[in-house]
Amino acid sequence: MKRFIRTMWPIAILIFIESILVGINFTPHTNLVGWDNMYPELNFGLNIERSLTSVWQEYRGMGYMDGMSHAANLIHYLFLWIMSFLLPQQILRYFYIFLTHLVGGIGIYMLLTYLLPKKKKHMQWIALTGAIVYQYCFATIINLFP
Repeated sequence: MKRFIRTMWPIAILIFIESILVGINFTPHTNLVGWDNMYPELNFGLNIERSLTSVWQEYRGMGYMDGMSHAANLIHYLFLWIMSFLLPQQILRYFYIFLTHLVGGIGIYMLLTYLLPKKKKHMQWIALTGAIVYQYCFATIINLFP
């Protein structure tokens, strides 16, 4: 147990910082509206069908060959559909955005702990700093900005 606490405290710090971010930015009883104009939570069946048949987009005017790769969102839609059994519709997008932000930071932390030399004394602090810099870098925030 002590070894687990010694190795996982940076992840707990990342979760704590993310929970502060959620607390500041979450507005109850609102929908998070993004630039993508794709709201699978309004009709999961239709949007999953559109992802499966995403080469030809009939529902857009006279139809056209899709260049926006809606099929790439299939896993996203399936995940949101599963989470819709546990969370209200207004919270689904907030949950997904903040979860991917947190998972990205934890992923960078794990990558840096793997890549940095193990003999370095302050390796966890360096990896944690790198994860925080990655999470709050403008390029990362812009990719997640709805």
